[in-house]
Amino acid sequence: WYFDMPNSVALDGKGGMYLTYQQHRIIKTSTDGRFLFSWGQYGQGPGEFWNPQYVALDAFGAVYVADTLNSRIQKFTPNGEFISSLGTFGTGPGEFKLPRGIAIDSDRGWLFVADMGHNLYGGSNNRIQKFTLDGSFLLQWGTGGNGPGQFDRPDVVAVDRNGFVYVADTYNHRIQKFDSDGAFLLQWGQLGSGSGQFDQPRDVKVTPD
Repeated sequence: WYFDMPNSVALDGKGGMYLTYQQHRIIKTSTDGRFLFSWGQYGQGPGEFWNPQYVALDAFGAVYVADTLNSRIQKFTPNGEFISSLGTFGTGPGEFKLPRGIAIDSDRGWLFVADMGHNLYGGSNNRIQKFTLDGSFLLQWGTGGNGPGQFDRPDVVAVDRNGFVYVADTYNHRIQKFDSDGAFLLQWGQLGSGSGQFDQPRDVKVTPD
């Protein structure tokens, strides 16, 4: 088996690892690299993908996939069985343009999605959307710009154990931090190659502490 531009990886804490890649499939391997199984193919139906980007797991083992060019999030069992789908193309609540990063707060039952958007697809959404784990829309925040709480194609989102949300604000070359309701807390970084500077940061992770 092989990869064609792998995009994202998530660990299940039980020796399993899920990966997305640009052949419109999800692969599960062991953490020492042994192939276990895969699912998906190109398409728009349940369990099909169009350039899936990021993958995340909740505390129950459910697998969430940012099915980016289909403008939706799909949810599966740990064995790859389709459960549900969230989102369609658009700018309204619960709609997406190129959703990429996914972060899950299982303790509180929240799902955060970096709804990046792109001018090639009719303008950027430049926002973070928050849902319950069963896909009910809760709130959103962000607009285009470079001020506090604004974004220029936010790529990835992460959440810590206290519920604080971190966003890789890619084309603003910074990381922003929010509370779980989207209130801006702080930011750091600017364009450059020095310590604490960034050039299009595309991912962010939070350690357990």
